[in-house]
Amino acid sequence: MPAENVLEVHHLSKHVGQGEHQLTILTGVELLVKPAQTIALIGESGSGKSTLLGILAGLD
Repeated sequence: MPAENVLEVHHLSKHVGQGEHQLTILTGVELLVKPAQTIALIGESGSGKSTLLGILAGLD
């Protein structure tokens, strides 16, 4: 029997502001982490890495 995933994210988006002042921070994020798997989250400054981690940790 295959091990279950420890983390699965599908179609995650994050927006801030409202109306014409709305800014998209994340859009369409897909992430799958299996047991004992090591992953790296890389990207340019301001690309949403910390925002994603905050959401996954339940802080945002």
